[in-house]
Amino acid sequence: MNQNGEIRVLYVQPGKYPEEIKIPNTLETFQKYVCGSIESVRLDRDAYIICNE
Repeated sequence: MNQNGEIRVLYVQPGKYPEEIKIPNTLETFQKYVCGSIESVRLDRDAYIICNE
């Protein structure tokens, strides 16, 4: 996370190429990008999947 409270994410949409973007590290932003309730799956110490529940 940077000093502005943003994080780097790999945004993956069905049928499209993954895109690296920076977003605010907030629940509301996560919900916006998954279009609803979120589910978090930890992959590694610094890697998570945030997806629609």
